[in-house]
Amino acid sequence: MRLHGTVQNVTERKVAEAELHHGAGFERQLIGIVSHDLRNPVGAILLVAAALLQGENELSDRQIKRAVRIQNAAE
Repeated sequence: MRLHGTVQNVTERKVAEAELHHGAGFERQLIGIVSHDLRNPVGAILLVAAALLQGENELSDRQIKRAVRIQNAAE
């Protein structure tokens, strides 16, 4: 009975995969932090835009258009 085989060192590949996995986890964590930190100011912008559009103030067509643009951008 004969047995043939090959040995291959996969250490570098495994290290690279681990670094890639770690980088992806860090990226997800960073996106979560940034999106959380942006919710408050964006929420405030949306509230003000909605208040302008629903308010009792007399807005010109130009002001309404700008408030809608702000609202759309924030959404």
